[in-house]
Amino acid sequence: MHCKELSLTSNTSSLALKSLTSSELALRGKRGVDFQLDIKEGYQPLYLFPTEDAQELTAEYVSKLDRPVQLVVPDATWRQAKKFHKREPLLGEIPAVKLVGPFEKVYTLRKAPSDTSVCTLEAIAQAFGVIEGEESKQRLLSLLRTMNEKVETSRNPSLW
Repeated sequence: MHCKELSLTSNTSSLALKSLTSSELALRGKRGVDFQLDIKEGYQPLYLFPTEDAQELTAEYVSKLDRPVQLVVPDATWRQAKKFHKREPLLGEIPAVKLVGPFEKVYTLRKAPSDTSVCTLEAIAQAFGVIEGEESKQRLLSLLRTMNEKVETSRNPSLW
């Protein structure tokens, strides 16, 4: 996560951290703090971001892996996230994967830079749909819908 995302009420990776039991936060962009990502032994790390060399994340792709997946997902603005893979040597060593839509757009708290862009939690949900199945995907999207509703209500006093 880029350090500037930490305090934003529209940040969806915070919800992912709280709802996914084996998730961890690796902070990037804070002065004087080195980026540290723990690659789990026995897992295949995959970097979820549509880099130029990213392979499409499909059930067939996952079935060819000989280890369970450790999904590494950048959380930042799109502009910041594009730089993660190039600026952090460890991330550059991880195979990049991408999702190909169209996707149901659930997130409403920030404007996406393009029609094919999704927020961090939507990306995680779609990836889990491929890796673990539809139930995992729908559970995460349900949490995102609830977050949208609560934050939108908190931002609009006429709804109180």
